Order: sequence, then C-alpha cells, then structure tokens
Amino acid sequence: MYPRLKEGVSIGTFTYEDSPEKHYYAENKDKVEFEISHRVYRELLRADGTHPIRVFKTLLRELKKANILTTSRYVFTGIVSRFVLLPLGQKAQRFQPICRVLNILLPVLAAVLFAASLFAKATCGHFPSGDLNNVLFYLLFIFSIVAHEYGHLISGLSVGYRFSELGLLLLGVIPVGAYVAHTDNQDVRRLAKMQFSLSGIEANLLIAGICLLLSTLPTSLDTTFVTIANINVLLAIINLLPATGLDGESTLSAILGIDSVSKYSKVFLKNKKFRKHVLRAGAPGYVCASAFVLSLISSALVPLLILCDIVCAVLNIFL
Repeated sequence: MYPRLKEGVSIGTFTYEDSPEKHYYAENKDKVEFEISHRVYRELLRADGTHPIRVFKTLLRELKKANILTTSRYVFTGIVSRFVLLPLGQKAQRFQPICRVLNILLPVLAAVLFAASLFAKATCGHFPSGDLNNVLFYLLFIFSIVAHEYGHLISGLSVGYRFSELGLLLLGVIPVGAYVAHTDNQDVRRLAKMQFSLSGIEANLLIAGICLLLSTLPTSLDTTFVTIANINVLLAIINLLPATGLDGESTLSAILGIDSVSKYSKVFLKNKKFRKHVLRAGAPGYVCASAFVLSLISSALVPLLILCDIVCAVLNIFL
C-alpha cells in the first residue's frame, strides 16, 4: 500500500512571534511535533494511501520512524483491530456518476430479488442436502460483511460523502465485521440520509436473495448457500435495530430529523425534565418517546445478537 498518515497524526502551520513567515509542522499521536518543509506539507496533505508521495526514500523512512506515515494495512486498536482492504481518498469521487445509478438500482434489485428468491424457495420442493463447504462459507461470510459496507460506499459517494478507507474489523485474526470510514455531507436531504443508512442492509438482502436462488439448484453447495442467506438476513435484522452505531439508529434519526436517536434516548432515560418536556409535546412527543425506548431496548439486545451471529459463524466453520 502507498503511504498514508498514521492514526492520530495532525499537520498544520504556525508562525514565530518575530516573523510573519509561515512554517509547517507534523504532530504524531504521541504529541511530538516535527517542523517540515512546505513541499513535504503538501505531500502529507495528499497522503491517503492511494498514490505514492514524492519525497526522497531517506525522508520517507524518517517520516515512518517518526510515526507520521505508514504503509501497513494493519491498524492495532486493542481488542478489535482494523485491516485496510481499500484506501479510498479523493480518487473515489471519480466513481460518483456510476454510484448514482447503482444507488437507485440497489433498493429495487434487493427487494425484487429477495422476494423472488423466497417464492422460488417455497415452490421448488428442493431441500438442502449437501454438506457445508467450510472454505466457501468463510469466503462468502467475509464477502457479505464487506458487501454491506460497499452498499454504504456506493450510496455515500452518490451524494457527495467523503471516504478515506474500507476495511475489516478483526478479533485477533478472525474477521468479525467491516467498516467504511467517511465524512458526511451535511447538505444532503433526509431521504438520501435514509438511503445511505439502509444501503448496507439492501446489499445483505441482495446477497441473501442470490444465495437462496442458487440453493434451489441441484448442487452439493445448497446447504452452504442457505446458511449464507440466513446469515445475511440476520445481519440485515441486527442492523435494522436502532441501537448505537447501527444502520437502524441512523435511519430513525434521519426520519425524526435529529442527529442521534441513541444520544437523546440516554438523555430521555436519565433526565426527568427532558422526559416531561417530550411527553408534553403531544403526538410528536409520544412518537419520539417510543423511538427513544426502542433505541434503549435495542442497545441492550444487540450485543447478544452479535454474539449469536459470531458463534453461529464459528460453529459452521469448525464443526
């Protein structure tokens, strides 16, 4: 991978008291500052992992040694670490036109194909009989969690969101999830925000539909396809819950026109004055209160559901 700024690095400008001349610095995550040239500053601004930076190899080694730059895809963050699959950066914006088309097609294809697969499965009269293919299952499981994030990527690029990277979340060496790092476009409409939140779920339903259709064919992989379809449906259901950090929470927040249902639900739980204010607002207040309660219940359920999902995946692989 090409060089990119290391986690926690900041770059900027400063001036000395006795001189108006602008100087440049880079600060690593340990708050150690290094004065750099204007040319290096410009290169660091462009260091997003998608292209080489134009500095001497000796200087590149020094920047790595100073914890300013990295070319490693692995980011250790504690119990759950990250592995960068795809650095995105500014170059991702070139795909905006095709993403606009795909963003329109995704919900339609997901709904039609999933409904068709359920009908085909109910009428085919064929029941899974093959053994689970562990290698294919593992590959399709990783593909499913990455495809979920690709759904968000497509939808976000279509409305001007900025993305830096797409990667896997690792528990040790075992993938347990995926992520796409982005910055929201605050000017997008409510419907676009909802579609961005739901696009990952739509991708999972699309994969579930394809796998269910494949499972109706007379093949020894039918059990594997049904299992992956079930996992994608489970992923969609979990992500629909309005718990902190999940797609359902951001979707419900967009519907209500607030920044975070989860944040306000915690205030609703702890602050008596806020509760009274919400409940006195009439019908809109009761709708918001119901959303807050649903968010609190979901936040309690999600860890158990995710654990069940991981356990099922691991058992299917190793048993």
